[in-house]
Amino acid sequence: MDLVEVYGGAKRFDPNVKSHHHLHCVSCGKILDFQNDEYTDLKIPDNVHLGFTALTSRVVLKGICEQCGNSGNVFP
Repeated sequence: MDLVEVYGGAKRFDPNVKSHHHLHCVSCGKILDFQNDEYTDLKIPDNVHLGFTALTSRVVLKGICEQCGNSGNVFP
């Protein structure tokens, strides 16, 4: 299990521990997994260190899921 990004919300856990990324609906809170090798292979720029060592990375795309878009429920 891996902790999903929560940023102030309830903790959510992801049973998929393989490298993947997330689509996050800002309206209903749904989180969907997706795989994209270009995102997985992103290199952290050398000038972004700030005394920080990155151990992992994950891309989170925020938007509106198809269900919320079709229902007109497009606001959080």
